[in-house]
Amino acid sequence: MTDNSQPVPAMTTDKPPEKSSTWKNIRRLVMVYVRPYAGQVGLATVFMLLSAGFTAAFAVMIEPVIDDVLTGGAGDDELR
Repeated sequence: MTDNSQPVPAMTTDKPPEKSSTWKNIRRLVMVYVRPYAGQVGLATVFMLLSAGFTAAFAVMIEPVIDDVLTGGAGDDELR
């Protein structure tokens, strides 16, 4: 059997390869893929913050009801 394939030439470059940082790659990906949807991403972020705020407000509003049901109306001092 004769191998007719040509040898692969060694890669030669004039300058060494650049070190790429993770943040540089992330920034590039964001600029390329997310930038066209910047308005939608911003709007989604606003609504996520509103949702988190309403969830926290609901917890604050329902706290006295839960405390009264679980403790039978006794205050914190009476339970100790």
